[in-house]
Amino acid sequence: MCSSGILGGLSVESAGVGCMYHVTYEHEIEYRDIYGKLLPILPMAFERNGHAFFHLMLVDTGADKIALPANSAERLGISLIDDCIPDITLSLGGQSEVYRYAGKIRMSIPDLDDEWFMECSVLFSPALDKRSYGLLGRECTLAHLAFGFHEKNGYHAFLLSLFS
Repeated sequence: MCSSGILGGLSVESAGVGCMYHVTYEHEIEYRDIYGKLLPILPMAFERNGHAFFHLMLVDTGADKIALPANSAERLGISLIDDCIPDITLSLGGQSEVYRYAGKIRMSIPDLDDEWFMECSVLFSPALDKRSYGLLGRECTLAHLAFGFHEKNGYHAFLLSLFS
């Protein structure tokens, strides 16, 4: 049975045909040009124990985890050797060495909402050290953010709603 109302923090309206929904998102953000390629990039703040920094994150729903460059761990007061567990992940590029931080990192999007945040586990990846962005994978992210993508007639944007 189809219904209208709030679904997982999103405003939805039943279109009445086979339970199709019209979803309303709170924000629309244009893709950014990164090295000549338009990408869904979200600027985020990361905080832990009084340490904080901003970093661009690629909205990557094909990735399982949230991953930051390994060289950013120190900016959060995290030692890859003392505070993380070494691991290997599989990606399209093959195997990659990563460091899993056992705790949670507070993540926010101050440009969109001063009060909203989520706390998630992250990986630190040396493979991302030369990139200007990290990866915003599905785990934890999709429990707090809803995305839609719009790519038509040369216009590229992603749609976003925040929820706790």
